[in-house]
Amino acid sequence: MQFLKDTLDIDVRISGNADTSKLPYLITDRYRIRECQLESFDVLIVSPKDDVLESMPTLKVQLGLIALVLQKPTVLLARGLTSRQRKKLIENRQAFIVPNTQIYLPFLGVLLQERFARPQQKIEKLSGLGQMVLLYCIENHLSGFSISDIANRLGYTKMSISRVARELEQLELVTTEKAGRNKRITFTAQGKELFQKAEPFLINPVRKKVYIPEEKAIGLPMAGLTALSEMTLINDIGLITVASNSLKDFDGIYTEDNTDETGMVSLEIWKYNPSVLAQGGYVDTLSLLLSFKNDADARTQGQVGVLMERFWEKYDD
Repeated sequence: MQFLKDTLDIDVRISGNADTSKLPYLITDRYRIRECQLESFDVLIVSPKDDVLESMPTLKVQLGLIALVLQKPTVLLARGLTSRQRKKLIENRQAFIVPNTQIYLPFLGVLLQERFARPQQKIEKLSGLGQMVLLYCIENHLSGFSISDIANRLGYTKMSISRVARELEQLELVTTEKAGRNKRITFTAQGKELFQKAEPFLINPVRKKVYIPEEKAIGLPMAGLTALSEMTLINDIGLITVASNSLKDFDGIYTEDNTDETGMVSLEIWKYNPSVLAQGGYVDTLSLLLSFKNDADARTQGQVGVLMERFWEKYDD
């Protein structure tokens, strides 16, 4: 399974032979069945003992029976597949592995063909999730994290956080090392120094601005000038501004042009979920400051600078 580890950069553990006592002899005589853990997924690796595959209809029935009896998804391990066999397996959403050639694991959302893999592209900016993880760690004084711990804290899958770790590592913001069955991610700097090191790769979290009725904004964190005015001397005389990462939640009720301000609020659609980092009903300070990244107003930028300085002074206390 080294090919799987190297290609996907996930934890792979073979536990041993599965308990096949409840399976018919026709199956146990035909296949070797092993228990395996792919990250948090428990699966069965099924391989024909003579490396010869049954017809696709028969194979579908046999693998389905194994999964049904042993209550775990099956992954077919084959020496080789014809294009027709591969097509049929994918149509049936049957996971398979052809060592050193192909991987299809639909429960992991993976379809790779390594022979035609493209070289890794250089990262110029962090993804929305990557920035959220970084800011979460800075604001919570974390010197590092484990993939499983941060996934549980933020409510994302291990695979999503693993991709974030690779982003951060490519930008030389972290180092990684194995810690038992998990990966330990350690930042190459801390606090303000880490933020400054990451700053060239940080993004403005605001993707779009729309308007929604005031009653639909209940529970959303304050953002924009509304939040900045609460933390600095700047005055906000416009509409209340709130933030969300989902425009779909407001389908049919939002408008892009606000001709009538009565009973409306300004909604910022973010590239990551602002509620995850929100504090006391407001978006987190670092994300707020980054949301003014492209603001040309000199007075606003002056107050952004004041708030940034105040944040780091309090951070070091």
